[in-house]
Amino acid sequence: MKILAVLSNKGGSGKTTVTLSLAVAAVEAGMSVAVVDLDPQSNSADWGDSREADSPVVVSAQAARLGPVLDAARENGVDLAVLDTAPRSEEAALKAARVSDFAFLIARPSIHDLRALRYSKDLLDLAKAPGAVLLNGVPHQGSHGDEAEAALEGWGLEVAPVRMSQRAAHYNAAAGGLTAIDYEPKSRAAEECREVLRWLMARKEMAD
Repeated sequence: MKILAVLSNKGGSGKTTVTLSLAVAAVEAGMSVAVVDLDPQSNSADWGDSREADSPVVVSAQAARLGPVLDAARENGVDLAVLDTAPRSEEAALKAARVSDFAFLIARPSIHDLRALRYSKDLLDLAKAPGAVLLNGVPHQGSHGDEAEAALEGWGLEVAPVRMSQRAAHYNAAAGGLTAIDYEPKSRAAEECREVLRWLMARKEMAD
């Protein structure tokens, strides 16, 4: 079983949207997927409750119970566990990073998000976990994404060459327990999710 931690030290980065989008993309690709919601706000768990499809499985857990939850996932044949962590929760984020094969640091291309990534990088360094920044909510027009990528690389952060743009399909899908892949499977929003998953699963850390 491979484990992906999705981290952000700042609220509003779209962390849960990324978590669920990648989980559904992995299900579509034929994987058995579990989402572990470590955020007390339980946004992923609420989404799972409203979802009609049986997969991905979404479970809510406290950081202290992460080990047993992951053990149960392995025993049940899960291929990919995606950990949705709470912003500004060092304990949960650190535990998630330490058990993960790879971590995504989620940020929008705004100065506030980018500054918050410095803390997330320190956390990854402490956990000795491999990871990269995934830019999310990137505007269609303008150079915001390119400028953010250049700044992050200047700080010594790896930035994923794939991005998730600011697209209405993500917002429209969420209320019904869906993602852009379910809501508009042929949309650019859905294809971006698939592109991110393909890049992730091609990483040596995530390879079988």
